[in-house]
Amino acid sequence: MITLLWHDAFKTKQRASQQNIHLEKATVLFNLGAVYSQIGLSFDHATMEGRREASRAFIVAAGAFPYLRDNASTKVSMGSSMMLYISLMCARMLERLMLAQAQGCVFENMIAKGSTPGVCTKISRQVEARGQLQST
Repeated sequence: MITLLWHDAFKTKQRASQQNIHLEKATVLFNLGAVYSQIGLSFDHATMEGRREASRAFIVAAGAFPYLRDNASTKVSMGSSMMLYISLMCARMLERLMLAQAQGCVFENMIAKGSTPGVCTKISRQVEARGQLQST
């Protein structure tokens, strides 16, 4: 049987190993989200098109973390090793962080377009309401 060994992304001295594929799947999902967040950061945030593309990449990154949380993290936590970056709480935090990054790009584009303060306020209230629904 093959033993898979990984180092924690945030606590590099911490290692985990399992003899099943669940840790590997969880790590790949985490890395997928991390790569898309880096792609989002690589766009030129000084231009509207750059912010639009960055927002799309952050949304894709955000999508990896709920899947990690709802599927892979649970199976990994049943094993003998658990790593911070694939924990349920960390996956939820990373999802919200990526969504906040995407929303920040959208707001910057709204301001750049010259949207009125009333429109910006309305959009921010909708975002706030969605965030409250997700936290329950």
